[in-house]
Amino acid sequence: MSPSPTTRRQGRPSPPRPQRDPRWPPSRPTARAHPPTTPGPSQWARTVSPFRRHRRQASALRRTSTGRARQAGAYNNAGRIHREYGAKNCTNFVSKAMYYGGRMKMRTGWYSSDKVWWRNPTFSWVPKNSHTWSAAENLRRHFDYRQKYYITQTYNLRAGDILLFRWQGASRYDHAAVATGNNQGAVRIAQHGYSAHDALSSVISRNRADRTPIASIIAIRPVGA
Repeated sequence: MSPSPTTRRQGRPSPPRPQRDPRWPPSRPTARAHPPTTPGPSQWARTVSPFRRHRRQASALRRTSTGRARQAGAYNNAGRIHREYGAKNCTNFVSKAMYYGGRMKMRTGWYSSDKVWWRNPTFSWVPKNSHTWSAAENLRRHFDYRQKYYITQTYNLRAGDILLFRWQGASRYDHAAVATGNNQGAVRIAQHGYSAHDALSSVISRNRADRTPIASIIAIRPVGA
């Protein structure tokens, strides 16, 4: 009798090898495209957009000199930015140059306090800005709470220095401007006043001829934020 063939033990079938998904790793989800938002016709959008467009250049200038950044912001926008307060927009313009150009930080608090300095672009139920933002006399008093230098000689003025003017017979400072250059004592300024760009000597002479002489000019150089 011939031996029977050996029966081979059947083990468990091995699980099928997983096939690599050609789509793995999954592609990064594509960001949903949002329609571009059009800025509304708010006063804020109209008034600060030139300074906002200039912010990148001003930031680069600030690494060299904050004064130069203030000067650049004021010089490039003096004739372009809307005059929110009409003929009395000078200090509002200077504050925007200090904030958007020189990156001076706002200080919040009660709007009539000289310690604060802020602008409100959003909420209609609070004042538009502090008194120190838009009134020259209040801005002058606000600098008592900031680091700064007072410049006493015209020859030492630099681009970016802040000038405050008081007329003869007035008890308060009523005008503000930004120095944009100084060529051996010949100072140029940017302002919202008689003209957007002017020589300081011309401003003094013109007011003297109009029988409204300037009694005092304070020159302030802000330091830090």
